[in-house]
Amino acid sequence: MATTSSHAAAVEDEEEASRALPPSTAERTATSWVDLLDGPLDDICARLPLVDYLNFRRVCKKWRLFPSGCSHITEFSKKHPWLLLYDVGVDDGNTCYLYDHLHLKCCKISLPHLRGATCLESKAGWLLATRERELFFFNPFTTQVINLLMYPERKTSDRLFTFTSPPTSPGCVVFGVHRLGASNVEIGRYSVGDDAWEIAFLTNLPIPMETLDGIVQWRHCTASDDDRDIKQSVDFVSSDISFSFSFEDYVLHYRPLNPAQCPGTPRSYPEDCYLDKFVNRHREDWLRRSGQKRISVSFCSLKTMFDDDVGIFPFVYELAADGATATDETESLKAAWLEPRFTIT
Repeated sequence: MATTSSHAAAVEDEEEASRALPPSTAERTATSWVDLLDGPLDDICARLPLVDYLNFRRVCKKWRLFPSGCSHITEFSKKHPWLLLYDVGVDDGNTCYLYDHLHLKCCKISLPHLRGATCLESKAGWLLATRERELFFFNPFTTQVINLLMYPERKTSDRLFTFTSPPTSPGCVVFGVHRLGASNVEIGRYSVGDDAWEIAFLTNLPIPMETLDGIVQWRHCTASDDDRDIKQSVDFVSSDISFSFSFEDYVLHYRPLNPAQCPGTPRSYPEDCYLDKFVNRHREDWLRRSGQKRISVSFCSLKTMFDDDVGIFPFVYELAADGATATDETESLKAAWLEPRFTIT
């Protein structure tokens, strides 16, 4: 009897304590993740990497339908490159805008690691970027960062970089080309994980190199010999001349190009219609977000690995709003192409 009485008293005490809880506390004890208020959900969406955001949308109907700056990503095509407008000065440079070639609206995402950075090359969903004395790979979909050994400082801004494969794959090699005057060029090679760059300095070039327009890694390796070759050779373009340098024998080859017959040269961009349509579709949005009447958009290069292989050298688009004059200040914006390569878990 004593045991029964003690148990009944304990139950009464527990019920009394439950009734004594403030209404807000009692509600919180019964709240699930699905019942999160819009404020916290908005904060969560704004901070999630794109891949995590897509997984977030799969939790429940409310989270799937919750409006956020990234909502339109589900409508983007995965068959063509996307474009990232970054370091635009919004939210101290953290806010970036992602565009599809067909969709009118963009995705607003936060990528603090691209603040103050310049993207040099895009491939397989990864960006090769630099900031001051940093050189690093960055994945905008997962926000993963892989730091590299910085290229030795050179007094030139005429430089281009490329890489052979995603940095997470075995044997990724980075190439850099620096034009040091019309007759001198420096070419560097760096395997991810090494402690030094291998650098070749070439002087007294037989053909003057007035510009440095593009750097490419076109060869697709399918066998060990090809794999070795792609990690030892790099091609780059100056005006209408194609150069190819091999670290195997330290020999520089060159040949003239006919831009009308070679769609991979800077004088004749591949898929001109696609690029023009992309820029024209989003030009007003870029002008509006920059708050300028005239803008200069610098695009990093892209080497896609899709079946409909697209190769785009770095280039600059000058855009002006209706009614703009030559005296209006021009603001420089930075853009990077992205292959939509990511996996949803």
